[in-house]
Amino acid sequence: MGPLLFITCISDLVDFRGDHAKLFLFAGDAKYFAHINNTIDFSTLQCKIDKFTDWTDKQLVKLNVSKCEIVSLS
Repeated sequence: MGPLLFITCISDLVDFRGDHAKLFLFAGDAKYFAHINNTIDFSTLQCKIDKFTDWTDKQLVKLNVSKCEIVSLS
């Protein structure tokens, strides 16, 4: 994917962030995170992730699942 096309596609990710979560973009990576204090926070984040995966399917963007991670700190 060329740089201009990549920037066009990746700029849509900001729409999925909302007020609840943070999104960091660097080169070809995107880091999306939120502080989970209760079940509502969890549900909100999961809903955003589901919308993001729907968007990737619609845009034919392939995720490298081997590089996807979940980190949980308590």
